Amino acid sequence: MKPERTKNLRAFASLLSFLRLFLALLFLVAEPGYWLILLLLSFSRTTWTGC
Repeated sequence: MKPERTKNLRAFASLLSFLRLFLALLFLVAEPGYWLILLLLSFSRTTWTGC
């Protein structure tokens, strides 16, 4: 394997681990504040579209 390819794979693996950590945190936060997040998302969507 080429060195740059292993470097890319390592970067990809670190990105995946970061995403996994982010998703875990998101699920931890989303359990109590799920409706708040949903409300914020719908509010931001209405603000962006103007409807």
